[in-house]
Amino acid sequence: MPAASDKNHTRPALRSGQSRCAAPVSVVDQPEGKPAKWRLNSGAVMLTHIGGMGHCALVIDLATARFEATEIPMLRDHSTWYGPIGRWSNLSVDLTGIYGSPNVYTPTTDAEAQMPSLREGAEVAALIARKHPWQASVEATAALSDYERILPGQSATVNGQSVTASDDLDAPPLYVAHNAVISEASVCLFGADADTGAVAASRSTTNPEPTMSKPEDRIVALLKRHPGDKNAARVAVALSKGKTDEEITSELSDAASADAAAALTAEQAAHTATKTELATATAKVSELQAQIEALKDPEAAAVAATKVPDATAGESKNAAPKSVVAGMAILKREGSKLDGFGLRKAALKRWPALRKDIPAAV
Repeated sequence: MPAASDKNHTRPALRSGQSRCAAPVSVVDQPEGKPAKWRLNSGAVMLTHIGGMGHCALVIDLATARFEATEIPMLRDHSTWYGPIGRWSNLSVDLTGIYGSPNVYTPTTDAEAQMPSLREGAEVAALIARKHPWQASVEATAALSDYERILPGQSATVNGQSVTASDDLDAPPLYVAHNAVISEASVCLFGADADTGAVAASRSTTNPEPTMSKPEDRIVALLKRHPGDKNAARVAVALSKGKTDEEITSELSDAASADAAAALTAEQAAHTATKTELATATAKVSELQAQIEALKDPEAAAVAATKVPDATAGESKNAAPKSVVAGMAILKREGSKLDGFGLRKAALKRWPALRKDIPAAV
């Protein structure tokens, strides 16, 4: 159903899983001939928008549909600007449709005549009295997981009738809404199905769709849904093998899943390699930091560089170190209280062989 032109009357945006489905109103008479209910929806296929899913063909599964309350608001063209123009009571739903009795609000005082909702209600009531062919549009909301996709060319039985999804790749996808909650119904001048019927008739007479008999035409149509050079090659190969559009679509979906899995595996491998490189670099940094700390303390560096022979290997621990500095470090490590010149004399006394490294006068 087209949106109202007045910016103040714009319908609220659709929430996730929400749709609005309009259809011509059928009046159900009571036995004495008085109108009792309107059929607000017949459960047939209608074109609409679904929040989070876009333009779709939709069937409400009447067997699982329910109302949000015992009475629901009546709006004008789903506009909340007016406020409610009435309410629907005596609600019911079965496999033949969704039903409700209209209770239209009309002004009874001059003050009420200034209220937008009551003014709109008065207009609707006056046209009802003149038997204007209104249409009703229900607002139905379901969880996204409750929308069942019918694949192109496939059929399903809903509301006791068989529905078939179009095999035209440019046609909107067909969904069945299970467990839908009906929260509002609007009175409309033009419903979505009437509008699309006019569009369909115009296309069939003045803008015929191109045939899909040529492979190149089928490639173009398929790539509208599955773009990309890689998909173009896959489509060409599949067409050469005589596969149907449904088989090709299924293959492309499987290939896309495989490509995504391969990309994830490659990303995980790259992440593991990066972690290994980081660990190696961290170890090298730790080694360099240890060397820097050793250079800050020469005696500690000398001790670290001096290897005391192992007595069990037949060598004496009193064997001369390689230098006077190394000998001084050994004495310090052993607990010597000496320092400076005294520590050096003690080292020379313990290891006389080190005297060759200093002047004889010392």
